[in-house]
Amino acid sequence: MKKTIFTVFLSILIINTFAEKVKILAAESISSAVLVYAAKKLDDVDIELFKDHTQAHARFLKGEIDILATGFSVGMIFYKKDKDIRLLGSYASGLSYLLTNEKKVDSFSDIIGGRIFLPFENSPIDQITKFFLKKENLEIREDITLLYKPFNFSYPIFERGKAEAGVYIEPFISRLEKNENIYISIKYEDLWRKYTDKKDWNYPQLAILSKNEWVENNKKFIKKFYKEINSGIKLLKKDKEKFLSFVEGAFEFPKGVLESSLDNTIFILDKGKILKDKTISYYKILDIPIDDEYEKTFLHTLKIHF
Repeated sequence: MKKTIFTVFLSILIINTFAEKVKILAAESISSAVLVYAAKKLDDVDIELFKDHTQAHARFLKGEIDILATGFSVGMIFYKKDKDIRLLGSYASGLSYLLTNEKKVDSFSDIIGGRIFLPFENSPIDQITKFFLKKENLEIREDITLLYKPFNFSYPIFERGKAEAGVYIEPFISRLEKNENIYISIKYEDLWRKYTDKKDWNYPQLAILSKNEWVENNKKFIKKFYKEINSGIKLLKKDKEKFLSFVEGAFEFPKGVLESSLDNTIFILDKGKILKDKTISYYKILDIPIDDEYEKTFLHTLKIHF
């Protein structure tokens, strides 16, 4: 009898020891700080910060990763390729600013004939920039040229004055603003409020994505994960130094850049019906069509009591 009990105990121990951890991939940007915090508070998570979006996205689609945190519009692109994708949440906004060379501007009309660096086509920044240009009655190519290049590659070129403007997120903003010839001209959140009637919410910029089967089998984990994300957001507001003690080792940025970058980012976790309604409204404003199937599957509201 004792031998049987010991064998069962040993089997449970082995299973727990070798149980696979939840694998999370998140962009190496300041916005991932709350995800890093959540991962460190949970024992069963491995989080990896990526620089190469193409490679990270491919790993997720192949099923090598359980959760991917990336640009909001990427979710829709993935969904069109693979109906198995589920949107779980959105956790940060207020990321994007228009930076300009040589002079500060108040609108895109002030840089007619100029060039603007954007990270890549169909990214959230690309979609919202085109929306703003349309609101200002400006034509792409005729009035403004859009140059697509990842932040890592464009920001040193922009810093040398090779383009009139660029849309950047942190930590690139904190790096570039040290250059006396570069100006932080326009906060995209301000333009969003100017050109829409959505004065009370920030437009979604980042998405937490997963696969349907994994989601259905891991609702308890998702609940814990979201709880820790919210705990991180609350701690950041209450005690930034303590929050930094959890996350700063995960980033290659100097502490000063990390602090200022956190100050320039709005962290709020949207999920469930709130996220679904906001997503539908957002794409309607941008005049990007979404079908009924997209709403029923990709935007399917998790029945989890948060």
